[in-house]
Amino acid sequence: MDVLLVGFVEVASATLVAQLQHPADSAIVATDARGKPPPHRRMGVRERTEAAGLPAYEVSNHARPGEESRHNLTYWRYQDYIGIGPGAHGRRGGMATTRHKKPENFLEAVARNGHGLAAERALVPREQGAEALLMGLRLREGVDLAELAQRLGLPAADLIDRGRLALHEKLGLAWSEGERIGVTAQGMPVLDALLSELVPDALANRIKREWVASYLANRRGECLWTVRSEGRIAGFLAVTGGEDDGVRHKTIDLVAIAPELQGRGIGRAVMRFFFRHYAGACDRLRVGTQVANVPSMRLYEGVGMRIERAQYVLHLHVPESAA
Repeated sequence: MDVLLVGFVEVASATLVAQLQHPADSAIVATDARGKPPPHRRMGVRERTEAAGLPAYEVSNHARPGEESRHNLTYWRYQDYIGIGPGAHGRRGGMATTRHKKPENFLEAVARNGHGLAAERALVPREQGAEALLMGLRLREGVDLAELAQRLGLPAADLIDRGRLALHEKLGLAWSEGERIGVTAQGMPVLDALLSELVPDALANRIKREWVASYLANRRGECLWTVRSEGRIAGFLAVTGGEDDGVRHKTIDLVAIAPELQGRGIGRAVMRFFFRHYAGACDRLRVGTQVANVPSMRLYEGVGMRIERAQYVLHLHVPESAA
């Protein structure tokens, strides 16, 4: 065997699968005191596959040297790739593409338009930089910041938080060699938390500013509405739209109210405008936010919206003594 893909399945106790699980196989579903898989389990697998000559070249992919998947390396190294078929995503020439998910909708779109595209939009350079880091840091080889910065036309200093990188290097979770950075074997089990730590907040804020600039240049979304109050611009509402499996939607891409004008009901007025203006133009109205963003959650629920789904990112909290 030259290639191995490793995945973990946690079997919930109150399921038929758990009831049928033989005691001799209990190691497969072993849990800690909190009922969760032991954090060292993935490390044990990595050590055994390494000893067998199948080192991990990505967080869950193992191969003998020279047998790594060239297909997967293409998108982990953030090179261009074409998404073909229902539900496929692509990145090519700075554009992000998505195909219709359901086969019947995909085939209808091909017959109607000559292709199965459901959405296509331009990615600003800093958005590409964030994506490249999120993908590239999954790899054992890490990311060459200088090469990535040159490719995207960005300062290398804007791509990574050097202070946080130095901290996690001391903790043994990350490494750097010149302009190349990466995550250690010890850091891979907490990769999601590290990604949110290493990609700087300033990069996310710049991405949002460039999103707005893309709206103004007609490169992104459908419409950018400005909000006025007391004779001045008080905020904005950026709206995009699309179709998922035959369901037409309008989505709030970004919404912002000037800090000094918050708490005056302007946000609720913006949401009511969104409902009135787009209610008859689609099947569903949507907005996304962080679960921890309590003010936004209260605003959206206060105007009648309900949570459709939630996804979580784990964060690693480091004691001050470890800094």
